[in-house]
Amino acid sequence: MSTESLPPLPPSAPRRSRLTTTMLAVVALLVTFLAGAVVGAAADRILLIHRGGAAMPPHAATMMLNRLDRRLDLTDTQRAQVGEILNRRHARMNALWTAVRPRVQQEIAAANDEITRLLTPEQRKKFEELKLRMHGPRHGKHRRRL
Repeated sequence: MSTESLPPLPPSAPRRSRLTTTMLAVVALLVTFLAGAVVGAAADRILLIHRGGAAMPPHAATMMLNRLDRRLDLTDTQRAQVGEILNRRHARMNALWTAVRPRVQQEIAAANDEITRLLTPEQRKKFEELKLRMHGPRHGKHRRRL
């Protein structure tokens, strides 16, 4: 049999190099990490609203100052001034949140009431349990993990 009568071999599929595979794995890991950070930050804000917490936790100003100092290489004078600004603004934001919190809680309650009216009796019971879990111990039950 001559070689001329054999069909040509299909072109081989290009193989991904180890470097490409490693890079894809690193990118996937970074995307997963960033998505987790975003979800965690959003969940933190939601929990603060539901628990009636402060707009910013007490250590937030210090954390922001440390981050700015690392990234901007602040002088001692700048660090002191930025720290004073962040502490002052932190106090003002918390004062604003204290004033707004009751209105936000009223809106949450109104939304819950509207949703409750749409539900069947069986769904209402489950919805009440979910609300108690979200609001935690201040509503008479210990918070359970979802």
